[in-house]
Amino acid sequence: MGLCDIFTELGEEHLCQICTDHPRYYEWFGDVKEGGIGLCCEESARIILSNDHYTEEYEIQEEEGEYPDGKLYELLFKAREEIIYHLQNEPLDNAVCTMLDYAEKLQVNIDNGEYVLPEWKAETAGENSGIVPVLEYMTGLEPIDSKWIACIKRCIDIAEKVPLRLSEHEIYLRRIAVYFIYRYFMKGVFDGEIISRVKLSAVSTLVIGYLWSCEKYNKGVCGFEECAWLAKNYSKEIEYSEENLEALADAFYEEPYFSSSALKGMFSC
Repeated sequence: MGLCDIFTELGEEHLCQICTDHPRYYEWFGDVKEGGIGLCCEESARIILSNDHYTEEYEIQEEEGEYPDGKLYELLFKAREEIIYHLQNEPLDNAVCTMLDYAEKLQVNIDNGEYVLPEWKAETAGENSGIVPVLEYMTGLEPIDSKWIACIKRCIDIAEKVPLRLSEHEIYLRRIAVYFIYRYFMKGVFDGEIISRVKLSAVSTLVIGYLWSCEKYNKGVCGFEECAWLAKNYSKEIEYSEENLEALADAFYEEPYFSSSALKGMFSC
């Protein structure tokens, strides 16, 4: 069910490499290769929501990728470990808010050529401008499925009636936040850009959590299967469109509702 014509008519052995690998993803840092499963698949979404993040190390013979700045790689690797630890062990709102401040301070250090980790400490309170501007921005992105825009607009219409997050979903949202940090944060070793990748985690956690809340309001239930299905749809529309990812990266700097202060406000900080 849901398999492409190549798979059903010719067999798995005729799939191209991209289709064979999907939903797996890989990133190369010199002689280090990282991999995982992407959220844009029903089964991998279930796996991501079901388990805390963990890594395993293997020695393999592989083609090497571009070598990053060694000092920056070491700094970001340690920073990612610290962020993931706090996301998994602190109340979600506190961890996300402090993560945003941490990223701002880390970005300043990197920009100044100071490869040192900042203190894990919340700096300022946020100002909640509401989720509606964020959702309205999402409707302006290029959709892969036209039903996605309709889904977002329905959630905009009930924004005054629906909480941003439900406590029953917190464990899943922790895992969503960790997924985005693990997958995207280390890409900063090639361009020194940290803040937009941390905001991607915060915004994705925010929007997915709100979609779950809307689902519960509209249908009376948003259990594990509904959470996995909606998270998969979000990933398909945002992660698997380079155009949308690039647009978001720019908007994170340009739009006031994507400022760290506005995002912290929506995480009750």
